[in-house]
Amino acid sequence: MQTSQAIKILVIEDNQEVRENLIEILELSNFTVLSAEDGTQGVEIAQLQSPDLILCDVMMPKLDGFGVLNILGKRPDTAGIPFIFLTARAGRENIRVGMNLGADDYLTKPFDEDELLGAIQARLKKYASLAESYNTSNSLEQSERELCYPIYHDSLTNLRNQLSLRESFEQVISIFSNPCPFNNHKKILSIPIFLFGLDRFQTINTTLGYRWGNELLQQSAQRLKESLGNKSLISRLNT
Repeated sequence: MQTSQAIKILVIEDNQEVRENLIEILELSNFTVLSAEDGTQGVEIAQLQSPDLILCDVMMPKLDGFGVLNILGKRPDTAGIPFIFLTARAGRENIRVGMNLGADDYLTKPFDEDELLGAIQARLKKYASLAESYNTSNSLEQSERELCYPIYHDSLTNLRNQLSLRESFEQVISIFSNPCPFNNHKKILSIPIFLFGLDRFQTINTTLGYRWGNELLQQSAQRLKESLGNKSLISRLNT
């Protein structure tokens, strides 16, 4: 998790005394603090500064806390920011509305310093753990793709290899061989196949050398990919 000094917290509070008190507590705890005196200003700052956590009053002029959370929750760049409501009205109805909008926590005024900092640290720790799990999962998926790539691709042309082609055919045949649940009619399997070969390719290798033969294969593969697009399965048989 980031150090406190590197963490930006946005305080959205219309009461100047409460706002200044929050700023003082947070700055003494080495957080970088941004502040807004109403919901509209808070939304603008959140979109521009991307804070790590938002403390937001519920009852405010122009735009209340629910409106702030609703707007930020619809934007991909701000939807994941931990959001804590500050409210003097902690009724079940208000809490339910906030939680339905995606609030992470509620702090009821008046609250003490330890309660505030404890809630902040709990939210930051939870989100850091989620981010780490997400990054680990993506890293494992990327590693798996990288490991599988040479198994199913030709190293010279980066086209699919014979193993990949065979498995693709088996998948298609398996789909078409299963009976249709809606009627007894047999499915007709039709797979258009285009076989492309290079005449006298061995002569090129013999007279000009394997370097030029490899270059010809790579350029041919590139031309095929550009012409046929991503929807076609292009494979090097290497026979």
